[in-house]
Amino acid sequence: MEATPIFDENLNWVIITYTPVDPVKEEINKMELLVTPGTLEGDKVTSIIITSIINNRNGFLKKEMLWRMDRSFQVVATSQLPGEPEKTITTKVTWNEEADQ
Repeated sequence: MEATPIFDENLNWVIITYTPVDPVKEEINKMELLVTPGTLEGDKVTSIIITSIINNRNGFLKKEMLWRMDRSFQVVATSQLPGEPEKTITTKVTWNEEADQ
């Protein structure tokens, strides 16, 4: 994987994007770490976003996964089998509702 860091001044985040060296051979197409710089404990990863795409003769499957540290995770899975309509399923698990507000 290759990493590309970017600092977003508006959000005060460092976004580190990882992409595969050979995307054709990998299921994970992109991974992003959202980091809040300079907290008292040091830099802190606040979220991880992963995109996975499988597209072949058996159909299409895309997963967009979001992990929010100490809060929740969410998976949005979009799939389509040959000759079938597209389906989207969203799964969200929250364990710290106070932090999510």
